[in-house]
Amino acid sequence: MPSQIVLAWTVDVTNSPYGPTQAAAALSAVPLYDNVGTDPVLGQFFGLNVDSDVTTPSGTTVTRMLTLNMAGAGAPPPFPCQPDTSTPPTLPYELRKAVTLPGSFFVANGLFGVATTATQIPNLQSGDLIQFLSQPGVFYEVATVLGATQIVLTAAYSGITSNTTAFKTVATPVTNVAVYSTSPFDTNGVATTPAIPAGNGARSVELIYHDSTGAGPFTATVGLTGKRPAAVPLAVGSIDIAVIDNFILTGTGVFGNSAGQITLAELSEPLPMVQANATALDFLVALTDEAQLLIDRPLVYLPQSYFAVAQQNLSETFGTPSNDELSGPLGEFVALEVAAPPPNPPLDPSTIPAPTFLSGLFTKTLQLALAVPVTPQPITFA
Repeated sequence: MPSQIVLAWTVDVTNSPYGPTQAAAALSAVPLYDNVGTDPVLGQFFGLNVDSDVTTPSGTTVTRMLTLNMAGAGAPPPFPCQPDTSTPPTLPYELRKAVTLPGSFFVANGLFGVATTATQIPNLQSGDLIQFLSQPGVFYEVATVLGATQIVLTAAYSGITSNTTAFKTVATPVTNVAVYSTSPFDTNGVATTPAIPAGNGARSVELIYHDSTGAGPFTATVGLTGKRPAAVPLAVGSIDIAVIDNFILTGTGVFGNSAGQITLAELSEPLPMVQANATALDFLVALTDEAQLLIDRPLVYLPQSYFAVAQQNLSETFGTPSNDELSGPLGEFVALEVAAPPPNPPLDPSTIPAPTFLSGLFTKTLQLALAVPVTPQPITFA
């Protein structure tokens, strides 16, 4: 089964303002993704990450080849359940939350000092991170607290001048966590009566993390149990989970990837034991419902794998996806066709491609940036 999908585009420099070297530089410079590991579109939408992105000239043509990981190599990539930055999140993910500070804050563009209506001496100290409601997702470090009515930032405020609310960012390490999937096919099996066999999808995941003392990285591996949360044991030597360095699939069934979205979550209390005489039906219904009620705070998730996206509405058992199925979702990024009415009768309207939200997104991006024809190549696999 292929683990990579390969997209390619060519530019013929004949009769164009580019030479081969210039065209290669221009083609490779067009951004098609935000980052190689956790891109908001490729990663969250398709469960892919970037393996390589190479542009090469050959005679009068230049080819850009983008190789994406569908399985293995960290695909699907992890994303925070509650992102708190103004830019797309990237690993590692620190577990933290925002606490509202008392009073109002008078921020002015370009200034380091911030006047306050309430003293922040009990709440803030040098080195704390805060953000303002007038500029959510942008964090400022506190340099010092000046008396009862002013704080000073280490960097000048860059948002709009405003009378606003502020939030302090505090670390929230966890000790009682579990993983679960939205699909029953993501399971390593359960010893019920009769036993629930291991599923076709994901069977185990690995969590790599640092604890609140800064020690690590530690690794914890856990077998999945479908929709029922499975407890993640802390690695020997760690006291909690404070920073998530990575969260990856480590074992799969014949599907070769995950069937559902897999989430790491904090629990309100430890999971109850599964009784030895529990039946498969008990586990899949009552015991799963009981455990899901303990989910307190989702932390990080793996989106549906590209394999699952490709078989959406095509399979109820998630077998081995065909190349035609795998070509479908990203075909919308590569194809040049755009829905339009027939220009002249008697063209058959059925020959006009159906509109899609992402039709030819990558190809059009490249073509608009270079202002010359860009030809998408057939999707291949590796």
